[in-house]
Amino acid sequence: DLGRKLWAVSRDAVVSIDDATLVFVAGSPPNAFEPRLVRVSEYGGPVVYLEDGVREGERVVTKGALLLKGEFIRARLE
Repeated sequence: DLGRKLWAVSRDAVVSIDDATLVFVAGSPPNAFEPRLVRVSEYGGPVVYLEDGVREGERVVTKGALLLKGEFIRARLE
């Protein structure tokens, strides 16, 4: 479908938790990160194309996503 908009992000930005696929988006205040459910359209080597879950202009964490995943899981367990 040529009319759909895909967002390209680094493969390192995409993590899985349980059955969910997500990325972390930089929030406010600085150093706050929001986990965001995403829908992957396709994998293209080092890049993943997302159909859903992020909006234009948002900053997606590319380095450190695995660290944030660990923090997110730990916070859920507390």
